[in-house]
Order: sequence, then structure tokens, then C-alpha cells
Amino acid sequence: MSVDLNLTEADRRLMDMLYETRPPVALYIHIDLPDDEISAIEEAFRERFQFSDVVKRATNYNLSGKPLREALKDHCQNIPKRDYDPFYFVAVVDKDWKKAGVIIVTLDNGQDDEICCIDQIRVSPVQEAGSFLVGLQFNRLKWWDYSFNLDTVSCIPCHPSRLTAFLTRKP
Repeated sequence: MSVDLNLTEADRRLMDMLYETRPPVALYIHIDLPDDEISAIEEAFRERFQFSDVVKRATNYNLSGKPLREALKDHCQNIPKRDYDPFYFVAVVDKDWKKAGVIIVTLDNGQDDEICCIDQIRVSPVQEAGSFLVGLQFNRLKWWDYSFNLDTVSCIPCHPSRLTAFLTRKP
């Protein structure tokens, strides 16, 4: 089953206006990519929107060769600065990101009101990932609306040992 992530023109204009007050989603690169390729990723995210920053390179975006846990650690350390969306970040883990897509991580997928449930999904193409993130940020979509349609969903409650296993596994 496919989820329609296309926005009407009126939705796009409203989101363009509202998005100026929303922080971008942090972007982490876990592979060796040249700067122009990283710029192409950022451009692919904003392709369907007029505003400039759907995603923005995290201050410490270059995590080449490092596990996803490093992005989580950096993201959590930067939440108080309010430079990036506190609930989501994006990780690029494949050189062929145009085909393989990107990983979107949420710090709370909303599955349980009592615990934080970290989750990840791989979304391709990147333009669809951008639409998904914008939908999440404006509460037009819920994490489960999308992730139930994918085979790669994994929800790990925030118990330290299980969280470490989740973040260190290969995507």
C-alpha cells in the first residue's frame, strides 16, 4: 500500500509560510561524499517546496565510517540549542543515496505514551523523504501512518542496552 505524500498548492503555500518558523531537520553523512554531492542531497529534500531548509547539515554532519549512534549522540547534545528539529534527523548511509534512499530517525514514534520509542525508516526517493518530514513536522502525518507500510520498521524502547544494539547495527 502506498501513502500519497503529495501536497496541494494551497498546502505548499501554507507550509512555505509556516516553515519559516520551524527548525530544519539535522542531516548526518555516514559515508565519504564530496561537498557537491551533499549539496545535491539537500537540494533533493527541498525540491517539492519553496522554503530553503527542509534539512540542514548538522554542525558535526561528517560522521563518515561512524555508526548511527554517533548521529543520535550529536543530535541529543544539540537539542537545547534549538537549531534543528528535536524529534527527527536524517542519515545518509549509502553512496548510491538516489537509489537506496536515506534513513529518517525519530526519537519518539508515538507508539507508547509512557516511553520514548526510537525508530527508523528508510525512505526513497529523497524527495519523498522531504515530503514525509514536512508532513510530520506539521502533524499532517503520524509516524505510524507511513512506517506501517514498510518492511524496515524497528521500534526499540529506550532501554540502554537495546537502544545501543539498535543504534550500532548496520542499516
